[in-house]
Amino acid sequence: MVSVEVRPRVGSQMYGVAEGAFVYCFVRAPSAAVAQTLVTSALDGDNYDIALLEWVRRYDECEWESQETRDEYDGHAAQARQGSEVVYSMFHTYAVDDD
Repeated sequence: MVSVEVRPRVGSQMYGVAEGAFVYCFVRAPSAAVAQTLVTSALDGDNYDIALLEWVRRYDECEWESQETRDEYDGHAAQARQGSEVVYSMFHTYAVDDD
């Protein structure tokens, strides 16, 4: 699992809607380095730049604030374990601050 902050490029679903977002990326990978490479490639293919790679962890090492949150992310992790594609959580977007 990889925690990143992204910035949209032209062609992404977020372009023109938000300045950026925080997202968890779930991927089946044999190492942290491979997970990072796979996530970087997937985000690039979906027209996002990584502004910050916060951390890379095994999913079972993560702690969640609530059981509801854990249940949501368990579903993403299970989906990633069954395939070879990167699975994104909800993109937690933020807008440009005009102040």
